[in-house]
This record gives sequence, structure tokens and C-alpha cells, in this order.
Amino acid sequence: MRQKHPLEFLDFSSLTAALRASRHVATACVMLAGALLAHPAAQAQSVQDAAPTRTTLVASAVDTGIRTGETFTARVATSTGTPVTTGTVDFVLASGQSLGSAIVAADGTASLTVAQLPAATTKSVSGGGQLAVTANYNAATTALANSASVATAVATPAATTQLPDFTVTASQSTLTVTAGAYGTSVLTVTSVGGYTGSMELSCSNLPAQVTCAFNPTQQTLTANGTFVSTVEITTQAPSGTASSAIERHSALAMAMLFPGSLVLLGLAGRRRKGYKGLQMLGVAMLLGGVGLGLSGCSQRYDYLKHAPSVATGTLPGTYPINVAVDGNVGSSVSEHDLTISLVVQ
Repeated sequence: MRQKHPLEFLDFSSLTAALRASRHVATACVMLAGALLAHPAAQAQSVQDAAPTRTTLVASAVDTGIRTGETFTARVATSTGTPVTTGTVDFVLASGQSLGSAIVAADGTASLTVAQLPAATTKSVSGGGQLAVTANYNAATTALANSASVATAVATPAATTQLPDFTVTASQSTLTVTAGAYGTSVLTVTSVGGYTGSMELSCSNLPAQVTCAFNPTQQTLTANGTFVSTVEITTQAPSGTASSAIERHSALAMAMLFPGSLVLLGLAGRRRKGYKGLQMLGVAMLLGGVGLGLSGCSQRYDYLKHAPSVATGTLPGTYPINVAVDGNVGSSVSEHDLTISLVVQ
């Protein structure tokens, strides 16, 4: 069936009358335009303008420093490939979180750069991850209102750039020793992200009768380098009593007192002149023994009243010892700690 031309729908009698008067020229033009738009051919052209659009999306990584960013570029075109130059594009994560919007440019593209992707979706240094992003095209004109399209891209962020820092590891996290012995562990300090600075090591939370030493205690860490230090944790054994000196004095006093007494007793019944010298010797030994005995008694009295403290040594048990590594860069100080368990049997 033949479609009529738009002009065939005009009421030419009315149009002719309107054109006769110049003041009715605008009215005639409006009538002509209305007839043209009402024609099926014109409606078909409107449907063609509203043909479905196609949206493509490309993601590319951008190194923004601390974290890896991403640039998302959406391209919107008609089904025939003609760029759409109006409207906006929303960029949304699969979780529904919006990353932002961008206006469609004259070439049909809309770009959005996200400086910092969400932490859960960034790719770490040691691992990887993927992120699904959807581009939703929002038409700006009525003709394209029902032709909005979407596209999904999978972004694979590049390695995350880390801030300069350092890590600390220990070759032995548990040291088992007997009281009086020591244990060692090798500490390795590693630069991360180009960190450099003066490193100092120290111990804290040490139990009684336990000491800690490092070799070396301080060293400069170079960028992306490592240095090694050995920590030595020493315990103390129980010490003996202080009564041995008193016992020695008492034994010496008895050694002099006993022979002196025998000499005096043996010579007591003898009155001869020749034994006078021996009597004097016996008296001297007796007096010496008494003096030493009194000295020993004095020391023992002092010991009983003021007994010296006896070191018990490091008591058996498990002790967590904190090892701290401080990095000094100018006025900035960074600290990393680790725990070494000391088991004393």
C-alpha cells in the first residue's frame, strides 16, 4: 500500500487563504511543519534517531603514587557507528559503589580517572586482583532517552606502589636455655620502597636476671638493601652461700687452739727450767686460737643478723621479650617490633 506524501495531508484551501495575507505566514509555516511531523515517514525518521546506542569501555592502569589508579574510557555510538555527542556516563563497581561520572565529549568518549581504587580491589605487591566496572550511558535528549546502553570492563590494576618502609624478621622466635646459658637469634632488616635510614635495636620487657645484647647495635640501612644483627639473650645461674669464709676462720681457730691446749696441759705438772720456753709457746698458741675464735664468732654473729642475699638466678618459665628496631630519617622515627620467647628450663 502506497504511503502518501506529507503534502497530501495538508488542507490546501486553508493554507492558500492563510498565505494570501502576509500576517498569516507564520501560521501557515506551523501548519506545514505539523503535517510533516505527523506523517509516518517522519515518525520513522524519529525512531531511527532513537536507534539503540552501543557503549564500549576500556580500563588502563595509572600509577598515582601510594596506590594504583585507573582511567576508564567509555565510547558511545549509534548502531551505525556514529558517535553520540551528548549525555553522561556513570561508572559503577559491581558492588553498586559509584566511582564517578563523566560528560560525553564531541568524539563520543567519556573518561574518568580514579586516583585511588578501593583498597579491597587494588593489586598488592605480592598478589593480584580484578575489578569489574560498568559504564552506564545516560541520554541527554528525548530521542535517545530509551536507547541508553551499558558496558562492563574488567580492570587489572598494576602493582601498588608502597611507601618507603622496612621489615624485621628473626631466624629464631623461641630460645630454650637452662639457667646460666644464653641463646641467639639472627635479625634481618630489609628496606622496602627505597627506605634508607639509621637503624637502632633494643630489648624491653626483660625478666629479672636476664640481659640482652646486639651485634651490631646500630647500622645504616641502604635503599632496597638489608642488614643483619645478632641478638644474644643471657640468663643467670643461681649463686652459692657466703658461709664458707666463716667456716674457714673457725677451722683455723680450732687448729691453733687444740695444739696449744695440749702443750699447756702436758707441761702443767713439770717445773723444770728447760720447759719454760715450751710453756710460753703453748700460751701463745692458746691466745692465738682464742683470738681467731672470737673473730669467727663475730663474723658468724654478723652473718646470722645480716645474712647476705643469695642470687637465685633466672627462674624457670617462659618470658616474651620485645625486640624493637627504630629507623631514624632526620626527625622522623619509624619503629617495628617483634617478640622472641625465652624458655628457661
